[in-house]
Amino acid sequence: VGDIVSEIEELQKLALSERLLAPEAMLSLLEILILQDEMISQDLLDKLASLVELSVGSDTGSKLRITQIYALITAGKIYQATENLKNFLNDGEIENSARHDVAVEIVRDLLDKFEEIEFVNFILNFDIAKNLHDRDVLQLAAQKLINLGFPELAKNILNSISNSSDSKYKVLMASLYIQEGRGDLALGYLVGLTGNQASLIRAKALELVGNYSEASNTIKDLDEKEILRRLALQSRDWETLAKIGASTQVDAASLLIEKDKYVDASNSSPKNDRNLISNSQESRRILGNLLAVD
Repeated sequence: VGDIVSEIEELQKLALSERLLAPEAMLSLLEILILQDEMISQDLLDKLASLVELSVGSDTGSKLRITQIYALITAGKIYQATENLKNFLNDGEIENSARHDVAVEIVRDLLDKFEEIEFVNFILNFDIAKNLHDRDVLQLAAQKLINLGFPELAKNILNSISNSSDSKYKVLMASLYIQEGRGDLALGYLVGLTGNQASLIRAKALELVGNYSEASNTIKDLDEKEILRRLALQSRDWETLAKIGASTQVDAASLLIEKDKYVDASNSSPKNDRNLISNSQESRRILGNLLAVD
């Protein structure tokens, strides 16, 4: 640790100096700070900006510009980093495909590093669907937005890469429609898809449209007891709940099952059994309400 601290101190002195090796020292210093997610001072950012201006058109200048974007992100200056990335993409001095590939890698790296607010701010400031054409990174960005609860922003990205034959695209579209409460639309995108992820999303879509039994059957072989319990409650499937419910749910479900058997076993006429059935229905209502409590 002591050696790293000493190295950082020496590199910082050199990076902030006017010596010829300042640009290389700055690159080495920022690589360490960014990898370790260390604080980057305003003095370093100001010096970096100066070095970028002085190095325009050179290989070192391009490296400094790319590093500057990462440094601004690490320093929490999302808007400025986004502007720099857009300027980098529009720089005619660098081959277009090379600029695009670099931008894709920057965004891919940042997807894992962004906090929620930082990521949403980045998406709002940087038109990712317009500026990037890499299907994989766009889908990763859409997935993160869906996970964070921003289906509309995810939809804007996915609309730019619409492909009815891409199973990953279909799963993402179904996921965002689940968030919007549109199980009917989600089911349309899941037609023909197999696998655990598709089954889980299909079950959620079926739940939204009120088909609880089919939803339960869809994920019966998956380790999703919490969802299966919820579906059993919604479909009044006391047999299933008695097997997989929490302890209080198991007891209550067993009681309801016994009451059903008692009523079914009665040979009396409906007229004579009116009170019995009424009492049974009332017990079912009360216990059902109890079971429905999260």
